Amino acid sequence: MIFLVDMYYRHCVLFLIIVLILNQAADARRISDVERIKRDTECPGPYHVLTPDNRCVWSCSEGTTPDNNSNECICQAGLVETGLDQFKRRVCTVPCPGPYHVLTSDNRCVWSCSEGTTPDNNSNECVCQPRLYEIGHDAFGRRVCGACRGPYHVLTADNRCVWSCAQGTSPDQFGTECIYDADCVIKSIDRLGRRTCTKLIKS
Repeated sequence: MIFLVDMYYRHCVLFLIIVLILNQAADARRISDVERIKRDTECPGPYHVLTPDNRCVWSCSEGTTPDNNSNECICQAGLVETGLDQFKRRVCTVPCPGPYHVLTSDNRCVWSCSEGTTPDNNSNECVCQPRLYEIGHDAFGRRVCGACRGPYHVLTADNRCVWSCAQGTSPDQFGTECIYDADCVIKSIDRLGRRTCTKLIKS
């Protein structure tokens, strides 16, 4: 009988110890949660971070600067917002100037050159490749270069390739030939091999 009472007493003590430990752990979690909520409230991300010595400091991404009014990091002068970084902070960069540059999906400003051209860092444009000449512009306004082939192009004294269309014709949209105007009546070919056109004279 005494043995049973002793065992019962030991189990009760053990149970009370376990309950005490569990209560202490729960209290610790509650305190931790309160401190975390307080920290997040007093040091709001993503534009602020808490230092190891418990100071809340600014955390700005590329091309941004702290703004006390909005409590966020905003674009520096002359820069534009181009996305967010991995921490959801605003990222600002130099504007991506068209038509010779495009902004990629991952916020990189890259060259965008048309046929027969190559990037030129001095002019920040795409210029003609060696032995090619400017013959027009594409649908995006980019320079298009090619060999200066007749009969619809001629090379000028200052080394420019320009259109050479005959009467009643005009450059096509592809920058290769001169085509007849819409009101052309008599179509023919001149001595240079170009299309030429005679129109009706309105009385």
